Amino acid sequence: LLSDCLGADIPGKVPSESSLTPVFPDIFKKYEGRQVFITTISSNISRMRQIVDAAIGANRRVVLLGRSIINKAGVARKLGYLPDDDTVYINRKEAARYDQASLVYIIGGCFGQVGSSLDRLAKKEMKDTQAESNAVVVFSAEPAPPGVGVDVERVLHDLAIQDLTLLYPAMGLHLHVSGHGHQDDLRQIAE
Repeated sequence: LLSDCLGADIPGKVPSESSLTPVFPDIFKKYEGRQVFITTISSNISRMRQIVDAAIGANRRVVLLGRSIINKAGVARKLGYLPDDDTVYINRKEAARYDQASLVYIIGGCFGQVGSSLDRLAKKEMKDTQAESNAVVVFSAEPAPPGVGVDVERVLHDLAIQDLTLLYPAMGLHLHVSGHGHQDDLRQIAE
C-alpha cells in the first residue's frame, strides 16, 4: 500500500469538506460592502464550488484570477462541476467597472508562488486589478505546506503593509480542510 504522507504526523481525522459550506456565506455577510479576494488551490474544484455558490447567494459575481484557476474552472464548468451560467462570472478586464463589493475574486497563488496573481496583487503589479484599501484577503488553503513558508510570509507581509484584512488558517479560523489524510484516516486505509 502506497499512501499520501503529508498529514501522517497529525492525529485524528480530517474534517469533511462540507464543514466549510457555511464559512463563505458568513464571510460575505461579515464583510458586506467590501472587496473580497479568496485564494485556494486551483485543483480544489469543490472549494471553488462552495465559493461560487456562496457568491451567488450573496448577489456577488465571480472574477477568476490566475492562469491555473481560470483553466481548471473552465474545465469544471464544461463538466458541470461549477455553474456554467455566464451571468455568474465577470472577466478580469471588465471587473474594474463594477462596484467591488458586488464581486468576489478567486485568485491563484495561495502558496506565495512568485509571479502568481496573488503575488502580483500583493506587490501592486496587476494591470487590471487592485486591492481597495478595505479589501479582505482569505486564504482558503493551508498556507504553509513544506517548503513554501518563506514565500507565503512574504506575500502576507506585502498584503499586510497595505493594511488589508487578512484571514488565514494559522489565525485559528476554519477556512481550509486538508485533502491529505491524518493519522486515523491513514490507519483506516491500512486496515
